[in-house]
Amino acid sequence: MWIEFFEAAAVATLFLLVPGYLLLRALRLPRAWSACLAPAASFGVMAVLGVVYGKARIPANVVSEVAVPSALFVAAALLARHGLRKGAPDRDLPRLSWGCVALYVVLGLVVAAFMYLKPLPGPNQIMVGKDVAHHLNGVLAFAQSGDFSSVGMSLYQTTADLAINPIGSGFYPAGWYIPCAMLVQLGVCETAVAMNAVNLVVVAVVWPLGVLALLRWIMPSSRRITVLGAIACTMFMPYPWYLLEFGPIFPTLAGFSLIPSCAVAFMLLVESDLSRRDRVRTLIAFLACAAGVALTQTSALFVDVIILVPYVCSRILTTSAEVRIRRLRIGPHALVVAWLAFCALVWVAVNRSSIMASVVRFSMWNYDSSLWQSIVNIFFLAYEGRFVGDLGQPVLGLVVFLGIVWTLRNRRLLWVSASYALACLTIVGNGLLKGTAREIVAGFWYSDPPRLAALAAICAVPLAAVGFAWLMHGLARAFRAEGRWGSSVPTTVAPVALASAVTIAVFFPSFNMPTPDAPSAGTGRVETKVESTRSALRAVYSDYETINTRKRAFLRTSQSRIEHEEGQDALVMNNPFDGSFIAYGDAGMRVLFRDLATGEGSQAADAAILRERLDQVATDHEVQDAVRRLGVRYVIKLEDCKENPLNSFKWSYKEDQWAGINGITDDTPGFEVVQRQGDMVLYRITAA
Repeated sequence: MWIEFFEAAAVATLFLLVPGYLLLRALRLPRAWSACLAPAASFGVMAVLGVVYGKARIPANVVSEVAVPSALFVAAALLARHGLRKGAPDRDLPRLSWGCVALYVVLGLVVAAFMYLKPLPGPNQIMVGKDVAHHLNGVLAFAQSGDFSSVGMSLYQTTADLAINPIGSGFYPAGWYIPCAMLVQLGVCETAVAMNAVNLVVVAVVWPLGVLALLRWIMPSSRRITVLGAIACTMFMPYPWYLLEFGPIFPTLAGFSLIPSCAVAFMLLVESDLSRRDRVRTLIAFLACAAGVALTQTSALFVDVIILVPYVCSRILTTSAEVRIRRLRIGPHALVVAWLAFCALVWVAVNRSSIMASVVRFSMWNYDSSLWQSIVNIFFLAYEGRFVGDLGQPVLGLVVFLGIVWTLRNRRLLWVSASYALACLTIVGNGLLKGTAREIVAGFWYSDPPRLAALAAICAVPLAAVGFAWLMHGLARAFRAEGRWGSSVPTTVAPVALASAVTIAVFFPSFNMPTPDAPSAGTGRVETKVESTRSALRAVYSDYETINTRKRAFLRTSQSRIEHEEGQDALVMNNPFDGSFIAYGDAGMRVLFRDLATGEGSQAADAAILRERLDQVATDHEVQDAVRRLGVRYVIKLEDCKENPLNSFKWSYKEDQWAGINGITDDTPGFEVVQRQGDMVLYRITAA
């Protein structure tokens, strides 16, 4: 199955590179730059087309989502090259070599193999977490329905499922689901493998390429910073690695990977020396990237705001921009104040709008931390504080601190430190503030410590690259001043040795502390941030009471029996809290409840009758009518889930709401056993 996994990853890479690359080439961006920004543009193209096709009732698939737009972009590129302005040059950007592109991708793959693939128990393992229901079932719903729209998304999207949807539909940024669904449509792999393969591409290819573009743009004269950025972008545990094992919040993982690319597209747009034609082209590129971010994870746009607001301030001051209104002259400093005031007003207005209410007012975590503790956490890169108990990353924190000092001394990248300061303020505010104040500061990310930690880590990556480069430069100068090893050694061996030492220190594994009495036994385990992240990832992808290999196998054999008897569209009643919420996405079984919810859609009334009284189907005519209206043919019951302290699924569970399913036994009138394995059983309904 690993071969299938890597085939899926290769195909997903094509999905995320080809359309965006061809679009950006048609817009006259240089080749290597187009490759780096391609994933954000590809997500944008596919997500926007998904909405358009959904409204027009056109089936979405690989042809309509990838082949058709790619062909149009090729035609546009050829027209641009051979049309009225034949031979027009590409946009003049800092030189970006394919060697750097290869370096970032190779290092991304190497670290991803260590941090993600090695701890992963298998390529089709499902992460244990409440939100996996939405992701797993949503991907298959996309694949089977051919509806890839973020508008009106639900877990019930086929024609048959629309008639029995018990939980309704709504807007959900669905960009991440599209490449997963296309892999399933093509038959490359099953749903779980598709999700894991796309996640690999996101962390090993998409994220590093975006960082490369950002570093090359903000520091075009420093090849050392560009090269060291390839290492720096893989070192931060809060992003991307922790988001692989938290939630799961895979759309956030994907959306955050596009943040650097979208930021670069905006930076290209606000350059002062662009011709009108180039500005229009760059605007199209930016809109494609921004659409990719917004329709993959909308909250990622606000991370771009945190990055770009200080950048615009820097551009205003460095270019001495001014505005004249008749006789009134507004200088650069006044423009900066006006810009900051405008951004603050828009931020608060959007935050307080009804559209964002469900996000910013989310209050599950009730996180708190003192000011001093938050400062210590930030310095050690333990951004999550008490949310995740570990040592943080003190070595990498020192490198980031050196980067901040460099920006304070040289001023060219002072705006990067300002962006990082804003990100850190969201962490401090989330720990100190309550109510509306907390919502304004951290609400765009659900006031969620792991999401805020990822935000800070993303903003810290350029500082780490700068600090790394400054540290190496200082070491080389020190050796050169000593003159001990000849003229060439300090500029080659010393920097490489330092880079290796820092990398080893950051990725140093956990170890046991020996004692004098039993040196080999150890009295306690010193667990590094890297090792704790890998251990947690291994744990959440392993078998639990809720989702395990035994349950998944029973669901698949049950679905085979159902398909043999009634066809694959037969509807199955279930209690999702026993783990059967994965039955649709993992086994293709049309269970009625595909999320840990009781229902609120148009069919919620009939669903409620069955939830509470299905065991009375032999004698209750109202239950019989509900069974006929919905078309329920079977009942699936899995082993009851025990509470798990790490991943609780039953915090919203009320047993009386599911009495109609829990009360069914082999002796209940109106039911017939189709197959049984221990406490797991598939019943056929015979009384309606």
